[in-house]
Amino acid sequence: MILDFSAGDKIDLSGIDANSGAAGIQAFNWSGHSANKNAGDLTIRTFGNINAAEAALGIDIDGIDGPSIYSGPVTMVFGNVDGGAADFAIALIGVSSVDASDFLFAPLPSSLGGQSDSSAGLPHPNGTMATDYMF
Repeated sequence: MILDFSAGDKIDLSGIDANSGAAGIQAFNWSGHSANKNAGDLTIRTFGNINAAEAALGIDIDGIDGPSIYSGPVTMVFGNVDGGAADFAIALIGVSSVDASDFLFAPLPSSLGGQSDSSAGLPHPNGTMATDYMF
């Protein structure tokens, strides 16, 4: 759950292998509001508020029973790494929509300090490792 996403922010997915069935690290494919059913799909669904999102998705987003303390729109981002159902979700609270420009997809090339395989995570430009983040 991200509470402070705003214009110009980026969600870094470059250290997540978008297709666990293929060698190396693949980038996600932006699919917008399409169905999320293929390995590599990154999709969104938008809702008027957390309660509507929780009711439609059948999941608890904010950890609060009953009405949420958070108001405003919710954009749910879904990632799929193996086909079938989405494998992870990110809730953007107070966000009515996002598009492909709000994400970092591709792994860093080795010329910029990245690794050519998925064995140890990819260094982020700020010096942290992609494995330091939890999604």
